[in-house]
Amino acid sequence: MTMGRAARQAVVDIGSNSVRLVIYGAPERAPITIFNEKELCGLGRRDPKTGELSERAMKQALKVLGRFKAVCTEMGNPNVRVVATAAMREAPNGADFIEQVAATGFKPEILSGVEEARLAALGVLSGAPDIIQNSPTARSHLCGDMGGGSLELVRYSDDFLKPVALSQSYELGPLRLISQYGPIPADAEKAVHKILKKSQWLTAEKTETLHAVGGAWRALARIHQAVQNYPLKTLHHYQMAREDIIEICQLVEKQSPEGLTNIPGIQRKRIETLPHAAMVLRLLLELTKARNIIISSFGVREGILFDQLTSTQQLEDPLFAIATEYAVRLNPNPQMGGKLLQFLDSLFVGETPRERHLRQAACSMVDIAALSHPDERPLQACETALRAPLVALTHGERVALAASLFYRYRAKRVDLPQTIPASLMGQEQWQWAERVGLAMRFASDLSPKSGHVLGPDCFVLTEDKIIFRLSADMQPLFSQMVHRRLQLVAQSFERELEVIR
Repeated sequence: MTMGRAARQAVVDIGSNSVRLVIYGAPERAPITIFNEKELCGLGRRDPKTGELSERAMKQALKVLGRFKAVCTEMGNPNVRVVATAAMREAPNGADFIEQVAATGFKPEILSGVEEARLAALGVLSGAPDIIQNSPTARSHLCGDMGGGSLELVRYSDDFLKPVALSQSYELGPLRLISQYGPIPADAEKAVHKILKKSQWLTAEKTETLHAVGGAWRALARIHQAVQNYPLKTLHHYQMAREDIIEICQLVEKQSPEGLTNIPGIQRKRIETLPHAAMVLRLLLELTKARNIIISSFGVREGILFDQLTSTQQLEDPLFAIATEYAVRLNPNPQMGGKLLQFLDSLFVGETPRERHLRQAACSMVDIAALSHPDERPLQACETALRAPLVALTHGERVALAASLFYRYRAKRVDLPQTIPASLMGQEQWQWAERVGLAMRFASDLSPKSGHVLGPDCFVLTEDKIIFRLSADMQPLFSQMVHRRLQLVAQSFERELEVIR
C-alpha cells in the first residue's frame, strides 16, 4: 500500500468560543499537526436582545485572524480552508463580520448546522475507522460535537463511505445557554432536556458509545484523568464509563467559578462555560443510556481534510499511514517494515486481524530509534510510540505497541520500566508485545537495516516447538549472538527451538 504525501494544508475554524488555526503535514490519510494555535474570542457571547456579535469579540477575532494570515505566509502559504460556525450563521451582523474576515485575505465560508455535524462525524471516523469498519454495530455509535454556540449529534450508518445515518444541530452551546438562562446550569436544565427529548431518533436505537468532540468535553476528560490518576495523558481515544463521567459532570455543574479555578488543567477562559457543557453531556448520556464515552481529538477540521480524499484514500489504514510516515523520517531503511511483517507472518500464525494490524505498525516503526544514542534506544522508541499522534488504536493497544518497540531494542527478556504505563495493558497484550518485540530484535540482527534475506515461511509453529528454516542466504549472517536472539523468541512463546540448516 502506498500512502500519499500531501502538501501542507491548513484549516481556520472561526467558532463560537475559539478561533483556531491548524496547519497539517503528511501523510494525507492521517495528517499530522505541525502548528496549532487558538484564541478564545467568545464570538458566541452575543447581545442577548439583538443577537448581534459584539464589537469587542469581532475586533479580537480579526486581530487573531490577521496573525493567522501572517503565519500561513511564513509557513509557505499552505492550502487553507476557513470555516465559521453557529454564531456567524445566526447573528444578524454575521455576514458583515464575514466580509471583514475576507478583507484579511482569507476566503471564509459559513457552515450550516447539518454540514457542521457531517464534518465532525467524518473527523471522528477518520481517526477511529473501526466505528464502521469490521463493526457489526456501527449504528450504536453516536458522535457529539459541543461548540460554544451549538451541539451537533450524528448517528453513524453501516456504510463507511456514507457514514451519516441521522444528524441534527441543536442551539445548545454553553455560551448560548448562559445568554438565555444565566450562569447557573440548573436554570437551563429543563429546557435542554425538553429539546433533546424531542429528538426521538436519539433513543430509537441503542447507543453503545458516544464519541465526544469539543474543547469543553475534553476538559471534563482531563478532570477524569486527574481523578483516576491516569498514567497516560493522551486524550485521543480516552475512554470513560458512563457512570464515571456523569459523576464528573455532576461535580462540575455544582462548582462555582472560584472552585473550578482550583482544578488543574482547566483554562480560565473555559471556566464560565464548563458547567453548562457538563450539564448537557450528563443529560445526553442519561437520555441515550450510552454505556461509555470516548474522547476524539479529531472533529470538524479533520473532517474537512478527510472529506477531500478519494474513497480509496479514505479506506486506507490511518495507523499504518502515520507509522509509515515515522519510518520515512526516522528509519535508515523505511522498506524494512514490509519485509519484516511478511517474515514474521508464519511465526504469528493464528493471530487476529487486529493483532496483525498492530504488528504491521510495529514493524513499520522497527527502527525509529536508530538515530538515538544506543543506550537510549529502548526508551526512545517506546516514548515515541507513547507520545506520537497515532490514531485508530485504544490506549491499551498504544501501550502494547510502545512495549513491543522497547523489547525490540533489549537484548534479553526484562521487566518493563516504570515509565511505561503497563497497567493499561492486559496480560495477553503484554505477552503479545514481548513476542513481537523480541521477534523484531532477532530479525533486525539477522538482517541489519536491510531485510534482504528475510523471506516468508521460515517459521513453523508446533505445539511444543518453534522450527526455524535457515536458508543458504541466511547462514553467513546467523552468528551465535543471532542464535541467542532466536532462543529468546522461542522462550517467549514457551517452546523449544529447532534450527534446520
